[in-house]
Formats: sequence, structure tokens, C-alpha cells
Amino acid sequence: MKYICLLLVLILASCSEGLEPNFKTFPENKSKIYGTITFKGSWPIADSLKDLRVIGIKNFPPKDFQTAFFAGDILFTEATLSYYVPSINYEIVVDDAPLAIEYLAVAQNYGGLLEWKAVGVYSAEGEPIVLQVQKGKSIEANFTVDFDNLPPQPF
Repeated sequence: MKYICLLLVLILASCSEGLEPNFKTFPENKSKIYGTITFKGSWPIADSLKDLRVIGIKNFPPKDFQTAFFAGDILFTEATLSYYVPSINYEIVVDDAPLAIEYLAVAQNYGGLLEWKAVGVYSAEGEPIVLQVQKGKSIEANFTVDFDNLPPQPF
């Protein structure tokens, strides 16, 4: 019986954090932009839907999209968004807050590596909303993509 008690004490001692979630994968000094995207209209045909992501651009409009991407001025969802769904949740982790995201959009890759277009923009009255991302804080940004009424193309 005393061996069972000793084993139980050792197991409990090794569980110093108990059943708390592991926050090491999302430290307090990181921030995120998250929300839900609602889709409406006619989805593009499969041949022209190579990738779909939410992107955040720090300095908009970028002088050169490729240079801005490699400089880290463009943030994006880690994985492609699901296709042909009525809505989807997204999340962008921001490592270098505080900062301003001047343009938040859903972008569709329709061909080669640099062939992207905006299919939805987080905006009010047609103007992009600037998001002020603070260190350790999260911002909810929900918006709609209407494939039948695409926004003006910024790039």
C-alpha cells in the first residue's frame, strides 16, 4: 500500500501545472487578429482558387509587394482557408506588436506565386479600417467576402 501512495505522490509532484492549458505556444507578449469571415456570392471555379488567406499589410499601399512580403510587412494566416463554406474563423498571430495594420483582407491566389487579388477587405464605408495591435492583446475583426462584388484591387 505504501508503494501505491509513493507512486501517487510522485505522479502528483510531476504534474506541477495540473490540468492548466499550455500557454507556451501563445506567449503573453504576442498578439492576434481573429474573427469570422462570411462568404456570399458565387465562389470562383476550382481552377482559379489556388490559395485563400487573410493578409494584413502594415504599410499600405506597399511600394513593392514582393519586397514588403520579405521585409515582414505582410502578415497572413498560417494555413489556407477552407473553400466553398458559408463562413470560417481565422487567426493571425502578431509577433512584433505594437503596430498598425493598415489593410486587412482576404486574398485569393488564382495562378502563379505572385498572382493574388483581394476578394474581401475589412472596411467601413469602402475605406480600409486601420487596426492598432497592442502587445499581448487580441483584436476581433469580422467581415464579409462577396464574390459577386469584389473590392477595388490594391495590388
